[in-house]
Amino acid sequence: MKGRAAVLALLVTLALTPAGATGLRAQTEEEAPARLTLLRQSPVATPTRRLRLSVLATNRGDVEYTNLGLELWLYDPARSRSAYAASLEQEPGQPFLVTPFPVEGTLDPGQPRELSIEMPQLVTRAENALYPMKVQLESNGVPIAVLRSALVFIHERPLVPLNVSLIFVLDEGVHLGPGGEFVDDHLERSVAPGGGLDSVTSSLAEFPVPATLVVSPILLEQLQRMADGYRRGIVEVRANEPPAERAAVMLDRIRALARRPNTEVVPLPFAGPSVPSLVAGGLQQDLVEQMELGEKTVRELLGVQPIPGLFRPPGGLLTAAAVRVLADEEVKSLIVDPQDLPPPSGLVLSPPAVARVRAGLGRTLDAVVPDAVVAQRLSELPEDPRLRARWVIGELTALYFEQPSVDRGVAILVHAGQDRTFVQALVANLQSAIWLSPASATRLLAITGDGELRSLNDLRVRLYSDAFLQETAEARESIDHLESMTEGTSPLSERLQGQVLLAEARDFLRDEPAGLAFLEAVQDRVRREFDKVEPPTPSSVTLTSRGGVIPVTIRNLAGYRVRIRVVLLSPRLEFLEGDSRKVVLDRRVQVFTFPVRAQTTGRFPVAVRLETLRGALIAESQIVVRSTAYNLLALVITLGAALFLAAWWGRRLLSRLRT
Repeated sequence: MKGRAAVLALLVTLALTPAGATGLRAQTEEEAPARLTLLRQSPVATPTRRLRLSVLATNRGDVEYTNLGLELWLYDPARSRSAYAASLEQEPGQPFLVTPFPVEGTLDPGQPRELSIEMPQLVTRAENALYPMKVQLESNGVPIAVLRSALVFIHERPLVPLNVSLIFVLDEGVHLGPGGEFVDDHLERSVAPGGGLDSVTSSLAEFPVPATLVVSPILLEQLQRMADGYRRGIVEVRANEPPAERAAVMLDRIRALARRPNTEVVPLPFAGPSVPSLVAGGLQQDLVEQMELGEKTVRELLGVQPIPGLFRPPGGLLTAAAVRVLADEEVKSLIVDPQDLPPPSGLVLSPPAVARVRAGLGRTLDAVVPDAVVAQRLSELPEDPRLRARWVIGELTALYFEQPSVDRGVAILVHAGQDRTFVQALVANLQSAIWLSPASATRLLAITGDGELRSLNDLRVRLYSDAFLQETAEARESIDHLESMTEGTSPLSERLQGQVLLAEARDFLRDEPAGLAFLEAVQDRVRREFDKVEPPTPSSVTLTSRGGVIPVTIRNLAGYRVRIRVVLLSPRLEFLEGDSRKVVLDRRVQVFTFPVRAQTTGRFPVAVRLETLRGALIAESQIVVRSTAYNLLALVITLGAALFLAAWWGRRLLSRLRT
């Protein structure tokens, strides 16, 4: 009785719902007493291939539903993308076919049931078409749950399938601290079974379709560090422990995917910075370094050559100024976000997948633009990933039927984080859909020719603060001073350059103190290297004659050759060979001598400065000089005075004797 009462209440609600009230109808279906989740659906039906479909029915309430039945409703073909979209939210008219399927047993509270249907013959119409479809669960003749999808019927094999470019972005951001430790467990969770990276890469490994991989170099480097053993906070993870082993497996899997002949690789700039933010901050040279290091890292860790001239701005962030700078750096084509280059209004058909964007001075760049509606479908139905995949396939099919005889394409941008069930269902359905042909991004660029010129929709770009830009300049200057000491680039200076690039990651635009910590760590490390070059300990030197030498003892504790400048400062000494000298420290202790001439006698300090060849102070100390040398002029004057006094006293003495 309780079950019949609930069904009666639902029946009254449905009867009072206006046919055109889309939002209310969707809300009613969402609040229905039972729920249908898609488990399996035939990707296509033909005159000889049956439709098979399975759903999971879940009783949301606390009453038992009896006298169950499933009904399959098919409607007239969706002739446009808008008609297909409407069919997913409301009744698309009267069905031309309603087929009932009795269901034995009951639907008990909290006890999901799998229900399946199979149709021997679907339609008799001799055309390829996309049919809106509804699966309805009833109890005692009253609907208690609804699932909306679409059926693709193929009567004749398509001659020109739609090219579908799958672009997978493997980017998880920066999760390292300035000391090389991991600051959180995000990557551990992402590479674990069912994690974001695992879901995407394992699905691609299982279903080998042509694809474009946009790969974050810092992701690869972080995975390599994890595989070698790493530290997360105070936790030490050894190389043979599960998280490190999973990171190694993930790196090998990405490497294997990248090396497939039907896969093309596009590297992100090294740390995934905001390109517009770098350009606006006057850091174009940093952008060049980010791009060069990103390509080098991908090439070395994956063993593949990236696609030349094809660029994906991290986060899809672009501005007109950024596009001009990228064009200057030999970028030929872009992979953008749907909102970057919106199509012009008034289009009857879907916009092409490739457009052009102005790059200044009469130049343009080609851009692969993912379809905006397909992008929206990727985030729908979070609790029903298989149905979400079917909705995406339906959207692609509706796009195909717009111009089924034209060689054209569509791009889909998939980020790491999609659940495995969805990615597997999407890729598997693409493989089975003979009217859809998985393709690379460069395939779309090749078949489109000259795309339409679109205006760039500049996203709101966060700018680096003046303090951050100043710290960046000072960190780079510190590295320059270090390299002047070490006779050029060294492994240490390369690591420090990488620290600066990490500080520029777009993650830190919202957390600038975290980025500043990297820059401060660079300067701290350079100071520690300076501290390994020790000046003379405070001492004294005695000059017993007017000329002499001052010995300067320098200790090099760095363990490598160091070039510096030694400077001595004193206004009471004349430095016969100059007061500064470039020296090479290739031993632990070395003594250098400075010939001097004393200008005065007495005790006075001599400042000793150790500087880089670019003039930065490394260290300083003091030597006290004690000069006992006589001064010739003073001696002549003294002797003259003595002789004068002697003569004067002698003259007086003679005068007294005479008297």
